[in-house]
Amino acid sequence: MNEKKIKGEETKKKIIEGAEILFTENGYDSTTVQNICNKAEISKGAFFYHFPTKEFLFLEILDKYLSELDKRMNEIEKKSKNTLRAMEEMVIILEEIFITSEGKFTIFLEFLRKASKETEIMKKISYQFQKYKKYVYEMIENGKKEGNIKKEIDSEFISQLIISLAIGMILKSSLFLDQENEDFSKKGIKFILNNIKKEEELWKF
Repeated sequence: MNEKKIKGEETKKKIIEGAEILFTENGYDSTTVQNICNKAEISKGAFFYHFPTKEFLFLEILDKYLSELDKRMNEIEKKSKNTLRAMEEMVIILEEIFITSEGKFTIFLEFLRKASKETEIMKKISYQFQKYKKYVYEMIENGKKEGNIKKEIDSEFISQLIISLAIGMILKSSLFLDQENEDFSKKGIKFILNNIKKEEELWKF
């Protein structure tokens, strides 16, 4: 990679990192391109060289978060030999990325808010949750084959329920400050997992 390309990548990274901070602190609508340029210490020309609009930058940050989540999910799939444990780890990862990481959580809420107005963002988020539902569905089916999940359960219904509770866990933490409300969805997922398995196990989350 030549020096010019390296410098360009560094500038792009500074723009993204600066935008993440400002979107977290001030929200998307209150953050201007000039604010981002000031934060990243670049010119407007440099900004528009990498991103044609603020909306395009916003989508790039969304893609970055979703790619990170995909990577973590793929790691679970590769290393986990037990389907039920993989599902437990999936919930923990969702919590780590979107709740305990305050900055990412705040931006994720901005994504959801913008999704109600922007078709492109809605499509991306909707597609991603459908992908995770399929991922959970396949894990349940694998668990049936492994013999640690009851064969009679409805995989489609349970996968939809788990994803709905996971989304609820994320959203509730934005509406309530107390841990009890955040734990409600986690307890719901734990209850489901404990009732679809064949053998008793202790759940840690």
